[in-house]
Amino acid sequence: MVDNVAHELEDLKDIDIITFDIILLSAYVYYAKKSDNSNSKGLKSMYKKYCADVIKRHGLPPTLGEYIKASQDYL
Repeated sequence: MVDNVAHELEDLKDIDIITFDIILLSAYVYYAKKSDNSNSKGLKSMYKKYCADVIKRHGLPPTLGEYIKASQDYL
């Protein structure tokens, strides 16, 4: 919910909030560039568990694979 609060507070208007889904995406890309998929299962599991609220509130894709595909424009 920190992302919602940040948008409401004037002092945080120019601050970028890095949410956990972005951290997981970054980790996935990091390991993919190293051709290391040993962490893929763990990252997928963490996405489902720790991003469930954001998935519901913001309509993020339900799986990490779908999230990665939807994020291709940002990578």
